[in-house]
Amino acid sequence: MQTEPAYALWRDEFISQGLLGSIAMPIMRSGEVMGVFSLQTGAKNFFDTSEIALLEEAASDISFALDNFEKESKRQQAEDKLIHSEAKLKQAQTIAHVGSWEMDMAEGIVIWSDEACHIFGVSTADNKQSLKAFLKLVHPDDIGFVSKIIDESNATHTDSSIDHRIVRSDGTVRYLHTARRFEFDNEGRAIRLYGIIHDVSDKKLTEAQREFDKNNLDALINNTGDYMWSVDRDYKLITYNKPLREIIKTVTGKTLEKGTNMLSYAFSQEQAVVYRDFYERAFAGEAFTEIEHIQSPFESWTEISFYPIREGDKIIGSACHSRSITERKQAENLIKELNENLEKKVLERTAELTNANKALEAFSYSVSHDLRAPVRSMMGFAKILEEYHFTRADDEAKELFKFLNENGRRANTIIDDLLKFAKYDRITLAKEQVDMRQMIEGVWSNMSRTNPHHAALTLSDLPIMNADRSMIEQVIINLMSNAIKYSSKKEKPQISIWSEQSDNGGTLYIKDNGAGFDMESSDKLFGAFQRLHSMSDFEGTGVGLALIKKIIEKHGGTVGAEGKVDEGATFYFTLPVDSRG
Repeated sequence: MQTEPAYALWRDEFISQGLLGSIAMPIMRSGEVMGVFSLQTGAKNFFDTSEIALLEEAASDISFALDNFEKESKRQQAEDKLIHSEAKLKQAQTIAHVGSWEMDMAEGIVIWSDEACHIFGVSTADNKQSLKAFLKLVHPDDIGFVSKIIDESNATHTDSSIDHRIVRSDGTVRYLHTARRFEFDNEGRAIRLYGIIHDVSDKKLTEAQREFDKNNLDALINNTGDYMWSVDRDYKLITYNKPLREIIKTVTGKTLEKGTNMLSYAFSQEQAVVYRDFYERAFAGEAFTEIEHIQSPFESWTEISFYPIREGDKIIGSACHSRSITERKQAENLIKELNENLEKKVLERTAELTNANKALEAFSYSVSHDLRAPVRSMMGFAKILEEYHFTRADDEAKELFKFLNENGRRANTIIDDLLKFAKYDRITLAKEQVDMRQMIEGVWSNMSRTNPHHAALTLSDLPIMNADRSMIEQVIINLMSNAIKYSSKKEKPQISIWSEQSDNGGTLYIKDNGAGFDMESSDKLFGAFQRLHSMSDFEGTGVGLALIKKIIEKHGGTVGAEGKVDEGATFYFTLPVDSRG
């Protein structure tokens, strides 16, 4: 150490530490010095020839170990990189729906990638396949040309590509693009075959849908009676449909050509000026519809719409749609004429109705005075005859007296009913809030006092209705009188009254357990002088239900009835929503 020049920088420091000898051996990696193996000692002449040889061997071993470590590290890195690349390849194949395969020409075994297995619908565990297995998956309609191309490729060892379909085991049909390429050795022998499988089903379906939409749109555009076209900002024709081409040819004798100024196809100079203004409005961003009226050679109306065509923020043209509305206009004019005639007829009918009402009033007066007087006289004379001759009359004469009195009373009742029936045509409704329960209880009490009966009444919750009090009371009187009358022959007459509410209005029901009626004759119930029972069974004029119908309809409501012979009847009326309380 004291004489070695290489230790000059550290000699004093080493001696101060008691070190008198040192040896250094190079450590090599891949043929280059990458470090030093060094030992120090406190004895002079410590390292002899054998020890130096031993230390050189140790340094060599360290260098060998480092070389091996570096090689293993590089190998591991290469493996990691390969695994990463394979993972990225799998991911890329999955995303792109592209699988791959390779075949050893000597063994004839085909190895499918994971994505290829997914495309063919088989498990990735079954990735070892054969050409025969592949051909079994090919669609029956495609197997012919697929086999032909594969056979030709194999025979000549030429690359090929083809589009075809496969049918998976679950019956799903997929569209594929497949390509194959051969690998040759130095002597030109084919040693390996590679290929890709690209699932293009979504693309095919999209193309098919696009083609369908195009054909459908073409069918709609070209098989309509409407005219459709578009122009650019120079009024040059971009697109047009078949009906426009035909009408232009018919009227002007010209043939439509794309790129031609559309104003040159105008039917007149005035029309060209009008259409230029229309186009300019669309170029300014306005979407609008105008009506074009032509009076010669025949009157017609056309509805024309213009829409700006945009490309980003720019307007590059106008789409146009023209539709004949002649039939609609003619119908509108006819409706207008009919309405005018209808108004005239309404005025005429109103005048007739006014005259009819006046005649009805005159008839009512006549019934009230001229008809009632002779009936009253007839009954008066019949009463006198009965008082003076009843005791001397035989049974047949007494029966005639009885018949005369009964028919006189019936004539008076009919006159009263006719007057009521006529009166409600002239009266104006005076609606107010009517407590139906309170009204029905009052009517029932009065009937029980004036005409005692043995019927029982059951009342449920009843509404407050907005109606003309006197008119609706007449409805209740008539319905309850009928219920009492037609159930009077029952041992225990039962009458039930209830109501139901809905969004359309309120309905009041009056049910009895009396004689009922045959539903086949229900259409006669509410007609004037219509009766379903004989006078010998039940008295009546046949006007009461007609009067009910008139009053309810005057309120804007409806009436109805349901029944069964000898099992009772239910009569009901509905007042509209604005008649409910």
